[in-house]
Amino acid sequence: MIKLIDLLNDFTGRTTAYFYLFAVVISCYEITLRYVFNAPTLWAHEFVIIICAVSYLLSGGYVTKERAHVRITALFEILPRRIQRLLDGFAVLIGLVCVSLLVYASWDQSLMAIEVWEKTGSAWDPPLYGIVKPAITIGAVLVVLANLSLAVKLLRGED
Repeated sequence: MIKLIDLLNDFTGRTTAYFYLFAVVISCYEITLRYVFNAPTLWAHEFVIIICAVSYLLSGGYVTKERAHVRITALFEILPRRIQRLLDGFAVLIGLVCVSLLVYASWDQSLMAIEVWEKTGSAWDPPLYGIVKPAITIGAVLVVLANLSLAVKLLRGED
């Protein structure tokens, strides 16, 4: 099960990384149309926001799995290994509690946003909230799963 969680987070993190490349292409397209041809689009800005938001939200599990969140390594690395493991365990526990609460708090909002296909109200009117709110919940679930995987690895003594 742990390998499956890690594979899921690997796949999601590596796949969503390409969303940023797509956002750059769309942004360059918009800049070219706006400043070279004086013909801006209605949709490019909001589309890039959606792409980047979804990528950011869905990459949390991968970042957690890789232990790539911000930490003060200068202090952490001089501590004995036993203390490092305790701090890692504490961080995983806090992460599990906090992000589980985020899943709980965002669940109904996500379902409602999907149900009404919540939109921005702009000229293009994309379903930004109908996409991003569920991505918050899905991303949080991926982080919870990554923390569960890390917890099991810590308990097994794997690094």
